[in-house]
Amino acid sequence: MKKKLDRLLLAMSEEINHSRYEANEVIEVHKYLSEKNSGVLNAIAGAKCGETHLLIVPTGSGKSYSIINALKTFKLKSLFVLPNSANVQQAMNEYDIHGAYDNLCPRKALKNGDVVVMTWDKVSQLKEEDLSEHIIVLDEIHQTYTNTYRNKAIKGLYDVSTRCRCRNRYNGYF
Repeated sequence: MKKKLDRLLLAMSEEINHSRYEANEVIEVHKYLSEKNSGVLNAIAGAKCGETHLLIVPTGSGKSYSIINALKTFKLKSLFVLPNSANVQQAMNEYDIHGAYDNLCPRKALKNGDVVVMTWDKVSQLKEEDLSEHIIVLDEIHQTYTNTYRNKAIKGLYDVSTRCRCRNRYNGYF
């Protein structure tokens, strides 16, 4: 019963955060986010100061490309979190970054690169790691409300994210 209550409270707090979101800046993007990267750069600058940002952009607009390349350019310690192994494997190959999924160790990924990509499950294994200098970017955050069968990984993800510098979120839109 306590687990269900914890999950409900967590979901409610995130929904409240999203439902009360008021944009402080709107940037028109015609096709790709990289056309006007100021939203990503502002979010990263804010994250370095411990702020939390929600960036919303259409699907297919190059959100992963824009943010991962910006994080790599600035050599920022960061966790880019995706919900499943297939997406992590693709990001590792496409952006030449270290990562963790399946049998790949999340601690090893952290030691081998500044920008790392991993699944929710792997992030939840970092409970003992010092992540105070890391920015965390949560991709597809809306899936944490629908994939309730992964409750343990989702709770671990949220627990670990509170120990990072900030939490940047985007719901499949960025």
